[in-house]
Amino acid sequence: MKQITFLSQNVRGVKTDARIVELCHVMKKRNAIAACLQETWRKGQEVLDFEQYRLISSGLNEATCRRGSQGVAICLNPDGVDAWNAAGLETHSDLGPRVLAIRLLLRDKHNRDVGVFLVSAYAPVGNAPEHTWNEFLIYLTTCLNRKRNDDILVIGCDCNSSMGVNRSKESGPLGNFGISHVNDSGKSRVESCYDVFQKEEIRHMDASS
Repeated sequence: MKQITFLSQNVRGVKTDARIVELCHVMKKRNAIAACLQETWRKGQEVLDFEQYRLISSGLNEATCRRGSQGVAICLNPDGVDAWNAAGLETHSDLGPRVLAIRLLLRDKHNRDVGVFLVSAYAPVGNAPEHTWNEFLIYLTTCLNRKRNDDILVIGCDCNSSMGVNRSKESGPLGNFGISHVNDSGKSRVESCYDVFQKEEIRHMDASS
């Protein structure tokens, strides 16, 4: 399987066709098969086509402010659209306006199927009420539990947290690059990421044993 590029970006609104077309042009320039988007500010569930690209979005049913708020989406290039079709158009858009997932079915260099469970998520701000965070985490956990055991998990998320960096050579959810500052919300998100990372690491160890 050739190198696959995924993008993730808080877009601060993609409510116009012009903004979506601009996004498609960026994806083409970056040769990205998919882009996970946060804060789309779009309403409801949609599947829209733009120049052979496809936007799958999930947002609030009714706007809570004039500008719009929340909303997540996944934009696919033509290869991504083919991979989504190959996976039977599997979509998980019943997880509120902050979590969305789809499944892609790709082929490796040996022509074997490789499933990718692609998630776009938008976390509440760090000082959001506890019930708002709990709702988000419940939906995210529900989403991750739907992933097939053999699928590769890819999450594009605006965590709204300062999670720091990991300068050591130990593998984990944090890397060398980024801002070293860590806040309370960031500590919680890192713990959540480690839980996911350890489960995925164990799965790969089992698969290779």
